[in-house]
Amino acid sequence: MRLATLAVLAVSLAVAAVSGSAAGQVSKARRWSVIVLVPERHIDRPNIPDPAVETAICRALIAAGYKVMDDDRVRQLRYSRQTETVVQGGPSASREARAIGRRFGADLLIAGEAFTQEVTRRRVETDIGTVDRIQCRARVELKAVRVDTGEKPWADAVHLTGPPEATVELSSKAALTSAADEIAASLIRGIASLALSDARWVEVEVRNIGGAAVARDFELALAKLPGVMEVATGSFDNRTYTTEVRVDTRRLGGLAATLEAAPQMRRFRMQAQSSGSSRIVLRCK
Repeated sequence: MRLATLAVLAVSLAVAAVSGSAAGQVSKARRWSVIVLVPERHIDRPNIPDPAVETAICRALIAAGYKVMDDDRVRQLRYSRQTETVVQGGPSASREARAIGRRFGADLLIAGEAFTQEVTRRRVETDIGTVDRIQCRARVELKAVRVDTGEKPWADAVHLTGPPEATVELSSKAALTSAADEIAASLIRGIASLALSDARWVEVEVRNIGGAAVARDFELALAKLPGVMEVATGSFDNRTYTTEVRVDTRRLGGLAATLEAAPQMRRFRMQAQSSGSSRIVLRCK
């Protein structure tokens, strides 16, 4: 049986083993929204396109029942300085991870790095002539970051030599995929028992607000709304006030309507321009 097939089987067994009930585990996992960001490179060939590790990790998470957020906006972050900061660690890593998660309304960020290097090359006689047989070795290092707390509940790394292929590119991809399949089982086990937070951070932007004093009044009124657990110190610029609000997830769906219609908010005469799970934009009339 191929190594990749064994690794995929291990992921499935890991999911079932943690909870004792695959159906129950999938039901719980579906409440988690996950972003996966793993820059890849082959030594001397930076920024590999169509990353194999992200694809394999996303496939494993989806199979385990997680909601994976994968669109153009997320993919643009793959080789960004923000992702680099998260991967390298340091004092600002948790803050940047939380910022990425809040921007997209995610609960969990899986971030790391992956690279390959050629380790063997030989010429082999075949029925079509002499061909190269190249093998690359891959290293994949990942960590999970909770967006709500900045906590890192899981981290792991894998080294693996891939199968021989005719080109460096093919061997590199094969090694990365095999390593990602292997580390995926550890990831699923590591995050399966996490308790989903009862709160989420939401960015609130109010345009055409009367001035800095009005923005401060709005911030104080916002803190008293039902379901609002915390309001970060906001910023005011060019008649626009922006802040982040920690909201009880049970109140999240009706937050925009509450901002428009709650008695203490009516004096601001606001109307929602857009509303999502991570960002609400309002405009004062």
